[in-house]
Amino acid sequence: MPPATSPPTVAKGATGPVVVQLQQLLPPEFNIAVDGVFGNDTEGGVKTVQRVAFLADDGVVGPHTWAELGIGTRVRKPTLRLGSTGPYVRRVQRLLNFQDTISPEVFGHPGFYFGPINGQFDTSTQEAVKAFQRRDGDGLTADGIVGARTWEALTTRMQILVHFSL
Repeated sequence: MPPATSPPTVAKGATGPVVVQLQQLLPPEFNIAVDGVFGNDTEGGVKTVQRVAFLADDGVVGPHTWAELGIGTRVRKPTLRLGSTGPYVRRVQRLLNFQDTISPEVFGHPGFYFGPINGQFDTSTQEAVKAFQRRDGDGLTADGIVGARTWEALTTRMQILVHFSL
């Protein structure tokens, strides 16, 4: 749980010092004006941060998003393996399904997962994770389990994709 001193939850339409703080914490490459108004640009930046952190990309800045921006305690992502279900599995499937049209010079392949984005960690998801782990080049064990090191590698991949799409 984030400490009791975490800023309040804010969303599009909010104004004031807490929005200025939020805007100052967003990555500079997002080119968000620091004007204290939570508008479309701020919302877009927040959603990008949320996607990179594998959070729900709803544009609402609550404790988990504040933590990803450096205020509070980060959410511990679950270990995913054959039989796991839920939104984290869907996010991994989406990322591994990414068709590499933005940055083929960085990744040089069309993606890892081509099954349905259904939140079911089945054998095709497991094989895609293993392929990612083998190709990552970071010394990951190709065991098909999304643990802490694989989450880190997936987050790095997401950050690169976001960078190339800006």
